[in-house]
Amino acid sequence: MKTILSVDAGGTKTRAVLLDEENTILREKITGCGNLTLDFAEAEKNITDAIAGCMPETLPEAIVVGAAGAGSADYAEKLMRSLENHFGIPAYVTSDGPLAIYGALGEKDGLLVISGTGSVIQGKKNGVLERCGGWGHLLGEHGSGANIGYRLLTVLTECIDTRTHVPELEHAVYEALGVSDWREMVAYVYSHPKSDIARLAGVADTLARAGNGYAKSVLLAEAHALAGWTAVLYRRMGFTTEEIHTSGGCIGNLSWFRRAYREALTEREHLPASVLCMEPFDPVMGAWAYCRENRK
Repeated sequence: MKTILSVDAGGTKTRAVLLDEENTILREKITGCGNLTLDFAEAEKNITDAIAGCMPETLPEAIVVGAAGAGSADYAEKLMRSLENHFGIPAYVTSDGPLAIYGALGEKDGLLVISGTGSVIQGKKNGVLERCGGWGHLLGEHGSGANIGYRLLTVLTECIDTRTHVPELEHAVYEALGVSDWREMVAYVYSHPKSDIARLAGVADTLARAGNGYAKSVLLAEAHALAGWTAVLYRRMGFTTEEIHTSGGCIGNLSWFRRAYREALTEREHLPASVLCMEPFDPVMGAWAYCRENRK
């Protein structure tokens, strides 16, 4: 029986699975952070340990790793050499995005829209990958939790400056950040990473569902931006009927935002509703398809 090892290595955890040719999970191992840019040595150890925990008696066909930060510097090449030397089988190392798009689409063409703490839109056509966004919250990741959080904070500061009293917005933001006033809020924002600010995306969605106009405007702006860039990449790659898959906590868990994105994509951008697939998928399931299309 042929098998392959697939690894999804992110900023919180590393998950390795052993798959047969039917994409049945035979073994699974979870370890710690696998983001190569945060701490390469720690990520390398966690990824290696996760793989070792799934390694069968008969060596698998290959190891496929999708790791956060693999696109920076020479981390992918360095990790690939390390894994091949350690396990003695071919290893493929890419960023977490390409493994996810193969997990969503298999060997088909189409798009994957990821909207979580960060965001990126990726397309695959004839084995070639293209993308829009994913530049980080300072340069451009529309429709991300971080963007939503920072935009909500900006709306709140503008209300404070104009002496517009918005108690429901103030209370929700202060409570989520664990602060008591705007001074503590400012100190928090400038001393915490974007992942903490991204938690405010859930606050915005809750407020929007309760009818808060400020939260609705924030989510609508981000949903329109994400839909717009989705349409840009879809048309740039010459797609007409290919599927658009979605992933990430914002688009998966925030119901008001998800509806706004769907409406913006199909009504505002005039893409056919039939191409939008919002069912969940597992990134590790992309290993076989990635290996076949990128075989050494």
